[in-house]
Amino acid sequence: MKTKTLLIAVLALLCSTMTKAQDFEVDGIRYDIISFTELTVKASSISETIVGDLAIPSKVEFSGKILKVLEVSDDFASSNLSISSLSVDDGIISIGARAFKNCANLATVDIAHSVTCLGEECFYGCSALDSFCNSGIVTMGVNSFAECK
Repeated sequence: MKTKTLLIAVLALLCSTMTKAQDFEVDGIRYDIISFTELTVKASSISETIVGDLAIPSKVEFSGKILKVLEVSDDFASSNLSISSLSVDDGIISIGARAFKNCANLATVDIAHSVTCLGEECFYGCSALDSFCNSGIVTMGVNSFAECK
């Protein structure tokens, strides 16, 4: 019985280590793997080194494979005061809740038409926002643009 318990503990530890190994960073953007088989990821956060323009690509290379970026996570860059413009490439389909909430210096946003969903409070409190380009939004969460110009 002790051997079985030890084996389960070792397997649980290996699984948690493998899950962490799935995350990676490219050009200051951290990604989480959604599916290895479908080669899909989501942009999960940004590093403090990104200043000014932020471009979220629709494809990223990791371990010699090209992965499709499908979404921007909840709270992706919430309260970031370093970014002033945002562009989201064609192929990404959603931007999560509070992704850019209180990014007070974010002035220009250009989102590809493939983005059809904005989460609640997505751009809440982006008081400098004066340009927003997108023609594909179908679903918009509550207060997506509250406290904006």
